[in-house]
Amino acid sequence: DAASLVDLMNTSDPISARGWGKSHRDSRSIADIAVGQIESAMQLLLVGGPSSCESIGRLLKVLNPRAVSLELAQLSDPQLRAFLTRPRGASQSARIVPPWASLLQSESEAPCAADQFIYHRSRPFDPERFADWIEDCPREVVRGKGKAWLSDPADQSFGYSCAGSVHRLF
Repeated sequence: DAASLVDLMNTSDPISARGWGKSHRDSRSIADIAVGQIESAMQLLLVGGPSSCESIGRLLKVLNPRAVSLELAQLSDPQLRAFLTRPRGASQSARIVPPWASLLQSESEAPCAADQFIYHRSRPFDPERFADWIEDCPREVVRGKGKAWLSDPADQSFGYSCAGSVHRLF
């Protein structure tokens, strides 16, 4: 649902709060689930008005540039039927890899595009500056995953995850 996608990506509530998830203690955020589903999709069917579908088109291309994306309002019944019944061969299922994962698996230096990049440094982050950055992260950051090393405590690394406007350090 194009109109509610942005709201889902701004929801830090755990999915268990809505009765979803593996158990009543499932702490994954709604934003993590929404972004993960987009990243792993082979097909995206956008439901909603033209303005809401258009506004999230670039976001969907950044999260999953290989997915076939169509707007429901622009499809005839035969086109919709063909889209929904498209055969899924072994070659299609083998390519379901989030774009960020393929960047990390590359042997060469990752290409730095306007829509994606890999950040790695050998120095730790200042904890206060990192916390300030998470609190006021640029809106352009819609997906982030990795490890973060803070200068205090310097003997631990932390997991970092960003989905939409939800940022977590764990």
